Amino acid sequence: MKSKIKEIRNVYMGLQTLYETYLPKIGFALIDDLLMRQQKNPKTAPIYMVEAFAKPGTDSEAKRNRIFEKTVVLPAIYDNGTHYAANHRLTLEMLKEISDDNDVVEVTGEYTGSIGGWGASHEYRHLAYPENYSSRSSSALLLQKQVQRKQEKEQIQHEKTEDQLREIRIVYRGLQTLYQTYLPNVDAVLIHDLLMREKMTSNAAAPFYMVEMFTKAGMDSEVMKSMIIEKTGARYI
Repeated sequence: MKSKIKEIRNVYMGLQTLYETYLPKIGFALIDDLLMRQQKNPKTAPIYMVEAFAKPGTDSEAKRNRIFEKTVVLPAIYDNGTHYAANHRLTLEMLKEISDDNDVVEVTGEYTGSIGGWGASHEYRHLAYPENYSSRSSSALLLQKQVQRKQEKEQIQHEKTEDQLREIRIVYRGLQTLYQTYLPNVDAVLIHDLLMREKMTSNAAAPFYMVEMFTKAGMDSEVMKSMIIEKTGARYI
């Protein structure tokens, strides 16, 4: 069993490394929650209250219009244009685009499930013609080449992004498979939450949980109670 638990922890840490590498500005809990809901219902993008924190001096109107263009939702703006909050459908691709925005420094969010009156709840922890050409044909040809290079660069970046997100999804599904294989009777959400808290805590103490177990009918309750006390040290169950 120790080797199985170690394998789970190793794959989990590998997944976190992918988050840190490909989505460095996104809160891990938000990515985990989104992947879980997309896996359960891959045909529908879930709705979240997404909050993005930007650098001071960010053009708030330009950023607001950009968010509306991508989400069809006008975000609320706080803290002198450095905090944006919008309730909208969310995908991993959208998180990647937000993370790649040079103005953004951190992104977090909460699942809401519907378009409603949620508000912010988190705090921050056209190409120019070249002047050197007088010929219109030369200018047009150069511009065409610039546009073509830009499109090629965008296509390469798009393919790179697809590969990165595909890798995250594959490792996430692999981790879920390990949960189902090695801990089939334990809620995957509980396992993932525990692993996250183990990674976040700086001390060796295990986090506290209210754990509920459901047994087969006819199970000897006293035997089960004694086993729980023996394994956990809990005296009040």
